[in-house]
Amino acid sequence: MSGWACYHGWATGPWFFEGLLQDLGGPAWRFDRGYFGTPSPDRPPRGDWKVITHSMGLWQVPPDWWAEAKELVVLGGFARFLPPQPSPTLRGYKRLVQGLERDLEGTLAQFYGLCFGPTGPVPKVPLGAKLEVLRTDLKRLGEVELDLEPLAQVPRILLLQGQEDQVVDPFLSKAFGLALPQADKVEVEAVGHGLGFSPWAPVTRAIGGWTSL
Repeated sequence: MSGWACYHGWATGPWFFEGLLQDLGGPAWRFDRGYFGTPSPDRPPRGDWKVITHSMGLWQVPPDWWAEAKELVVLGGFARFLPPQPSPTLRGYKRLVQGLERDLEGTLAQFYGLCFGPTGPVPKVPLGAKLEVLRTDLKRLGEVELDLEPLAQVPRILLLQGQEDQVVDPFLSKAFGLALPQADKVEVEAVGHGLGFSPWAPVTRAIGGWTSL
């Protein structure tokens, strides 16, 4: 098999990529962490896959699988989520941790507004949110730094960052790009962390002009 292998970020699901995949065309496999439903395997069937990740989706790819990936597109990526100094990102993270326990659906709705704003449409939070899975991955975001060394095996990498991103700390976003000097980097105007979500036109143009598909 060949096509796009897609890994969604924290608190979203495979549906995140639906519009983008319609624009890009071609076959696709979509990972599901199981925040709102049944989880999928952590990797697609063997084949010539080009990987697209959004946000924490980069962290969900098994490190030993990077040797099989032909190209990697990272939307709103980072290797470390929390900055060491006080910042809006750190304050927002603490509110998320507390909010999940008090008002799960309301907290996720607020996060969606931050993630998909300020210009893109904000989707409704799916039913059936699983607190334990969300809590586990949020804790990982607060404590772990992603090892980027396995990504050196990927022949081609494209990093796309929304200029209006309100989720990822700007310093850590820049540090992520510097840690992958071989990657091509594009800032997408007038979109936030959700990179437009729908319509995807600027992101589709950037990926379509770069990929070898």
